[in-house]
Amino acid sequence: MVKRFCVLVVDDAVANIRLISEILKKEYDILTALNGYDAITLLKTHTPDLILLDVMMPELSGFDLCMIIRSDAAFDEVPIIFLTALESNEDQLRGLEIGAIDYLTKPVSSPLLKIRIHNHLALKERNILVKVQRDELAKQKQELENKNRELENFTYTVSHDLKSPLITIQSYAGMIREDIEAGRLENATGDLTRIEGAAAKMTELLDDLLELSRIGRLMNPALPIDMNRLVNEALKQLAGPIQHRQTEVVVQPELPVAWGDIIRIAEVMQNLLENAIKYMGDQTAPQIEIGVRGEGRENIFFVRDNGLGIDPLYHEKVFGLFNKLDPTSVGTGVGLALVKRIIEVHGGRVWVESEGTGRGACFCFTLPSAMGTQTKV
Repeated sequence: MVKRFCVLVVDDAVANIRLISEILKKEYDILTALNGYDAITLLKTHTPDLILLDVMMPELSGFDLCMIIRSDAAFDEVPIIFLTALESNEDQLRGLEIGAIDYLTKPVSSPLLKIRIHNHLALKERNILVKVQRDELAKQKQELENKNRELENFTYTVSHDLKSPLITIQSYAGMIREDIEAGRLENATGDLTRIEGAAAKMTELLDDLLELSRIGRLMNPALPIDMNRLVNEALKQLAGPIQHRQTEVVVQPELPVAWGDIIRIAEVMQNLLENAIKYMGDQTAPQIEIGVRGEGRENIFFVRDNGLGIDPLYHEKVFGLFNKLDPTSVGTGVGLALVKRIIEVHGGRVWVESEGTGRGACFCFTLPSAMGTQTKV
């Protein structure tokens, strides 16, 4: 459907307004004002695509009204054309200097008025399109710069974390060579065990990185997710660790339906539950609560524990790649980065709430309640 532009006509002569409206009404929607103050009132609730403005009006001249309009950034893109009986060069120069895009003198022929309006509206649309394209290019440039910085940080972190098991392997390989040459075969067995452990650590790390790299590149169908069923399945998968730690798990009944990739959101829930179990500390009565709370139109799912807690200084850091607040804990430090990536690709948000060390932690995330038939996950 072709857009129908709106033209505001400001003139203190009713006959002039009727004439202009008659000329333009077939092609444009018409707004009218009989003086400058009425026009200002009208502009508080309407933004026309173009303004036709008389100069000689009582109380507030067209020149004064033009300067008032041009002082408001909301009307920067609205062309103003003076249509007046004043025809001196000085008046024309003044009108253009204070912000009008054109200056026509009365009486003006209908074809000339129409073509001037048409041309200025077409130019306005092109300028807006160019501005949108520039803004989009600037946005893409910023996103690319952010991605490059993220890639640099990723490369540095990966190389740093892979060096540790590699150094272990190199060191113990040298020790095995020395043990074999010296005939200390019993020592070589222990060294081999340490090498196997370092290799397993590297394999786990590379598997986690591969999983992280896949997110966002594959197109999977977006489906309604029964969050009650999803939580129950995640708890079954972790039944062993939960029972071993004698953790009480409380699940809020009747969780709302979300939308997205069921497999990926299951990964989110499992990672958050594993994180809660892992950082329970020496809590004598460990408890995990899974539920949802509403804020406005948004459902916020959460996994809350009464474990070690997180200092507010580290609330953002915990979602970074390989960031482990406890270096001695098991795992690679990719789990929460994986959670963040999955949720953000779904168009949601993820964050942690904790009053500090020893006060427990609550990991929260949002998901769309409805979305398209496919999502990049």
